[in-house]
Amino acid sequence: MYTSRSHGFTIAELILTITLIAFAVSTVLVYINATDAQQKTRDDKRLNDMNTIERAVLEYRTDIGVYPDVSGTARTSINDLNPTKSSGGWIKADLSRYNSYLPIDPLNNATYHYTYIRNEINYEINCVLEYYLERAQNDGGNNPAVYETGSNLTLL
Repeated sequence: MYTSRSHGFTIAELILTITLIAFAVSTVLVYINATDAQQKTRDDKRLNDMNTIERAVLEYRTDIGVYPDVSGTARTSINDLNPTKSSGGWIKADLSRYNSYLPIDPLNNATYHYTYIRNEINYEINCVLEYYLERAQNDGGNNPAVYETGSNLTLL
């Protein structure tokens, strides 16, 4: 009488298992890379927007003699019904001469938005980054979680 005792896996079982593991790993990697790419794209826009806002603020000061908006009042891009309007948008000044629109954060919510404040001699513009976190930590400002630009990075 012949009895068969199996002590291992067949080649078909091994190939099937390896294929399933490879598929699961590749699916996870594609998802992670897609999320990183989205965060990076939003941060690239944020950094470009910071430059656009800063250029408009500096050109306004050159022409008018003071930074735009009311001294000591922090403005955020989420507190306005028409935030992208360059004349009376979320920064309360007519910046239409310097840019056709006032940029807002790609997500523009309670966490991710732009903030601007000025005093009589300085200004600061902030945003929160998702991907380039080291830029926020190394920008010279007083908040390592926020990307800060301006002439005084301690106003906000």
